Amino acid sequence: MSDGGILSVELGSLFATVQGGGTPPREEAKYWDGDILWASVKDFSDNMFRLKNTEERITNLGLQNSTSKLVPENTPVICVRMAVGRSALTSSSLSINQDIKALFPCKGVNPSYVIYLLQLFRCAIEAKAIGSTVKGVSTKDLLKTKVIFIKSERKQQKIVKILTTIDQLIEKTETLIDKHTVIKKGMMADLFTRGIDLTTGQLRLSVEQAPELYKETELGWVPKEWEVLRLDSVVSFLDGQRIPLKQEDRASMKGNIPYYGASGVIDYVNDYLFDDDLILLGEDGENVVSRNVPLSFQVHGKVWVNNHAHVLKPKRGNGIDFFTEYLEYQDYNSIISGSAQPKITQGFLAKMKVKRPTQEEQLQIGLRIHKIKEAQKKEELVLSKQKRQKLGLMQDLLTGKVSV
Repeated sequence: MSDGGILSVELGSLFATVQGGGTPPREEAKYWDGDILWASVKDFSDNMFRLKNTEERITNLGLQNSTSKLVPENTPVICVRMAVGRSALTSSSLSINQDIKALFPCKGVNPSYVIYLLQLFRCAIEAKAIGSTVKGVSTKDLLKTKVIFIKSERKQQKIVKILTTIDQLIEKTETLIDKHTVIKKGMMADLFTRGIDLTTGQLRLSVEQAPELYKETELGWVPKEWEVLRLDSVVSFLDGQRIPLKQEDRASMKGNIPYYGASGVIDYVNDYLFDDDLILLGEDGENVVSRNVPLSFQVHGKVWVNNHAHVLKPKRGNGIDFFTEYLEYQDYNSIISGSAQPKITQGFLAKMKVKRPTQEEQLQIGLRIHKIKEAQKKEELVLSKQKRQKLGLMQDLLTGKVSV
């Protein structure tokens, strides 16, 4: 296809050179923790534009004694193994490992434009990946990927300017969300140790400021009005009430009732049916150990739940909002069992000690946390909208559907 400088080409035609990387021997301490940035797949995220930093660094000696090479600033780099297709533009000179390729654009190809092109056609690149456990794409297959290319350098620059502008908005929103996360974390630490003085509506003075307001317990110092109880004193475990549905019932209800595992809505194929206001607490190793997803969240109404989440129902006088957040905040390392597949068993969970404020204080703490979560949720909705706008612009501008 060719339409006024809009071409269908193989990705490889845009680059003069493609350069791989390598890893210095791990056993040689003198090769590591130096001043040279060393990029691996873990330093990339979806739709990132600039690679500004890396988790690991190597020394000049490490660089000399490996197949890694220095990649100049403003060079597109792309992951060809594991997170296949993730890409970014280098912000400074750095080295790369063997799972990454550095792409050196031909004259007339804007490096920033290349990054947006790689983002748009990432699915086509991923489709070429092979491997049963760890997927990777060969350099040959990567470079044979068909893409739409706008030949005009002036138009490339205009497209980059437009997309960079929305990327800056996305970055500002992400920064704001991160701030809300930090604020929430600090607030929860205070609320679950000091609580709220119901006469003032403010946090209690700390134990150092007013020790007379606290009592010492097996969970440390807690406000005098609070109790320390076993978890099974404040919630009922409904795990034993899981009722499998018949196959014909599953088929007739599929798509109408959300299905929950330990990390949120994940499918519409069920295991067990519940109909209540509940707390789901993750039990499987991924959620317990990595905490990449919420460990505790609440659901309302009719839901299907799989066997990787504990199903908890607060007993009378125990607020669902408070205990959902409280359980999310806890450290479960002491009650995790299993090594290959760590789990939180119901037996250990039931005996876990928890703090219980008065019913009114539970309500006030829940409302306080809800407020900051709502603020964060609004920003997340803005972020989602901005990302959709960016995708739409990329599809319009990079394919030549909308001229610039």
